[in-house]
Amino acid sequence: MRRACRAARHRGAMSYSTRHRDRYRFAVVAVTGVAVAGAAVGTGALAGAAAAEHRQQQAEQAQQQASQEWARYERQLARYERQVARVARAAEAQLATVLRQRPTRTRVTTRYVTATGGGTAPVVTTAGGSGGGSGVRPPAPAQPQVPQPPQAPSVPQPVATTSGS
Repeated sequence: MRRACRAARHRGAMSYSTRHRDRYRFAVVAVTGVAVAGAAVGTGALAGAAAAEHRQQQAEQAQQQASQEWARYERQLARYERQVARVARAAEAQLATVLRQRPTRTRVTTRYVTATGGGTAPVVTTAGGSGGGSGVRPPAPAQPQVPQPPQAPSVPQPVATTSGS
């Protein structure tokens, strides 16, 4: 019997009707459409999740970068304030100069030049000290004579001429 069924099929007789064929086509189209829609929805969902994760990572990186920039700003500001304070201290140190009275000593050196006869060079004797002594004062040195400056050359006076007319 089986052969008879097979033979019936191959003779050109259809095993289903046009109506059934249209229903099967519609079912295949519907299943394909649902599969495509499901794939599109799944792809969109995955892409959206990946985009959200990427956005979150970018936000975390931006926040971390902002905190690093803020820390760098605070370090630079602290360095600037230290430099300003150092300059201010240096300026105060220069302005706070204190003059003190220091002990002083006076040193006196007296030289006497006496000439000896005979055309030899004068003898120089030095007496030093700052006080006390034998009570004998040597003679005061002579005042050196300052030579008079030469007179300025006289300026010739213009001669008045008279005309004999």
